[in-house]
Amino acid sequence: MTFFVVSNIYAHNNAGAPCDDCSFTFGFPFPLGRAGGFAGGTHFIISGLFLDSVVAVVSSLLFARLLAMLLPPLVDSFRQAGHWHMKTRS
Repeated sequence: MTFFVVSNIYAHNNAGAPCDDCSFTFGFPFPLGRAGGFAGGTHFIISGLFLDSVVAVVSSLLFARLLAMLLPPLVDSFRQAGHWHMKTRS
């Protein structure tokens, strides 16, 4: 989820319109807002905010699932190395 927060901050800071009268959107992976334009202000795009939240939660759950699958074998190998080390010390 941190990746998406940092990406959205980067997209907002580097967003810019090609001309003074043009509006531009910012956000990653979906547009979160629109700014600029001659008579326009900055406003949020609710569908982009919702979709970004869904993508962030789903990717976080997938990362947690991957970590849950990889972490037990890693911990077990460290435990076996610790037992081997204790056996060689006596």
